[in-house]
Amino acid sequence: MTSVDIEGVGSVAIGGAVVRVPDLHARAPQLVRLTGRNGVGKSTVVELLGGSVAPRRGRVLVNGRVASGRLARGARTVTRSEPALLPAVSLERHARLFARAAGVDADRALSALVGAGLGGCLAVRADLLSTGQRRSAWVVLTTLREARVRILDEPFLGLDDVAAGRLVTAIEGWAATGLVVLVDHGARPLAAETTVARMEPA
Repeated sequence: MTSVDIEGVGSVAIGGAVVRVPDLHARAPQLVRLTGRNGVGKSTVVELLGGSVAPRRGRVLVNGRVASGRLARGARTVTRSEPALLPAVSLERHARLFARAAGVDADRALSALVGAGLGGCLAVRADLLSTGQRRSAWVVLTTLREARVRILDEPFLGLDDVAAGRLVTAIEGWAATGLVVLVDHGARPLAAETTVARMEPA
């Protein structure tokens, strides 16, 4: 079953701050929007589901697998809020690197960038891309692998209306058959069946 589960984690200490993590149980097909004011810990939930943070108590599962374990890696894609592209490396080279890591053909990665309106930027170094181009490329590259669970942290930041519209279409497509966990401020309408999980301060 395509699912994510957070249960009994309670509070998590991150960088000197304490974040209260709510229980969450979601099944596909569905879009889960994590909302709440800045600093409340939405990105911490992304890191828990993405497996880079392991809880001291409770459990965090992706498709029934421990999120921080090896078996959960292939079940999800994770798009963090801050693009982690190599400054002096071209977008085309990034496409080939990300394609290899995702286990897909490089031509597919290049086609995805072209489809995102970035065909004219393939030879451009990452540090010379505009903020919107860099963020749009980041979303494309981190969602190349086929996965039933998609976790995205503030993916609309810095995107113009055209790029945001493309992302809305992609998210609705993913949520139609799989499970999307989306961190955003909830202002952008999405047609997918949506559950809103609001996070509160610890």
